[in-house]
Amino acid sequence: MLNVSDINREIKMLFTRTNILCRRFKQCSLAVKRLFRTFRVCFYDAALWTDFTIGAFNRLASCYSKCIKCFFGYPKDSSVTNMLFELGLLSFNTVIHNSKVGFANRMSAHDKCCREMFSTVYLVVVICISVCLSVCMRSFIFFV
Repeated sequence: MLNVSDINREIKMLFTRTNILCRRFKQCSLAVKRLFRTFRVCFYDAALWTDFTIGAFNRLASCYSKCIKCFFGYPKDSSVTNMLFELGLLSFNTVIHNSKVGFANRMSAHDKCCREMFSTVYLVVVICISVCLSVCMRSFIFFV
């Protein structure tokens, strides 16, 4: 199944969040607007996108830059690179890359934790079995 519907949902939600922030915080300073970075850019599920069209991905990248321009009051024809540099924000590709790398690191750490837990459980089970066997053997020897 394609992740296009999920990407389209993210586009809609990004525009919605940006419009809400633009209406409520239009008169605020740039320093205050920077505080809403996580509210604007939360692509939590982007690391799971594997099957999507380039068109949908490009629409999301375009939406990202349009929303930043709208929120920070840049003209529509301004340079995205210059705008991101002035604001100290990450580019869309960097945000997606960081999301994927962070997800991979969390999964790796989780996998390591699970392996340690299962090896500990396995060790405890082996010890319990050996104790039970030794008790049974002693009982068997005692009765013989």
